[in-house]
Amino acid sequence: MRCSYWGVAFLLLSSCGSAFAQTIVDGSVYDNSGRPVANASVSLERQDGAAILTASTDTDGKFRIAAMEAGAWRLRVQAAAYYPSTYDFVLRSRQPVSLNIGLQKEETVRQSVEVSARYLTVDPEKTGSSYTFSRQDLERLPDPMVETTNDLVNNLMPGASDSHDNFLAVRGTEFSLHEFINGVSFLDNTQPQFSAGVSPQIFETVDLMTGGFTPEFGNRFGGVLDITTRSGADLAGHGDLNFRAATLDNYDLNADYGGQAGRLGYYFFADGFTSGRYLDPPEPQELFDFGKGSRATAQFDWHAANQDAFKLL
Repeated sequence: MRCSYWGVAFLLLSSCGSAFAQTIVDGSVYDNSGRPVANASVSLERQDGAAILTASTDTDGKFRIAAMEAGAWRLRVQAAAYYPSTYDFVLRSRQPVSLNIGLQKEETVRQSVEVSARYLTVDPEKTGSSYTFSRQDLERLPDPMVETTNDLVNNLMPGASDSHDNFLAVRGTEFSLHEFINGVSFLDNTQPQFSAGVSPQIFETVDLMTGGFTPEFGNRFGGVLDITTRSGADLAGHGDLNFRAATLDNYDLNADYGGQAGRLGYYFFADGFTSGRYLDPPEPQELFDFGKGSRATAQFDWHAANQDAFKLL
């Protein structure tokens, strides 16, 4: 069994980039006649009900919330004499979002239900080809697809395929997939050759980018995984214990737990797995066709009063 000690190094480095992994949500609130709605209450919460952030609109009906973490969010807008409005969206890492929220005036006699929806085949705010998955999206996938980053990419990223010894080829080229974790770039390849690799179960969001890379990603020619990790502040003292078993000695046991003590959020994850289907992960000395691995993650988040955050992973 091999332990990925390089994880300690990059986790320490990623703490320097927590500010770069945050983004801004702003927008305006108006009524059905197009007039701005002042002093409206705007709240943002996780879709599971945690991490509430609040703001109020100014005289022009505008609001702004800074230092937002990536993930799935629900926005609620309430104002006197208006019906409340909600909007669900996925916030990408370091990608500001501007929203226009319309409110309907309250009426005592009239009753109606109005649903507005649009489907955009091309997002006008995106300049590259990418597929964004939130933690909720990853949890709905079959467990084998989120065992390692290789499994995730092979199944969900166009042009990616498995190669020998757990190498991953993007458009036929090995070592062309690079990872950004909490805004920090890692030029060396982090694919799980002789280690357990990184578990997608610790991801809050992940962008699978295949082309049209923005300047922040540098000279990338294959693919990019833009990752933000989970915060224990969202778990509120809860956790999960999962066990999976299948034929050919395929077993997996993992657990996570997180919470918050004052302004400090903490998150722990541990996982151990075996596979007799093929050597995964590979061993330096291949004496038998059996692979096994273990991995663990710890993350601490410090949230200051001025909405600045420090993250140690």
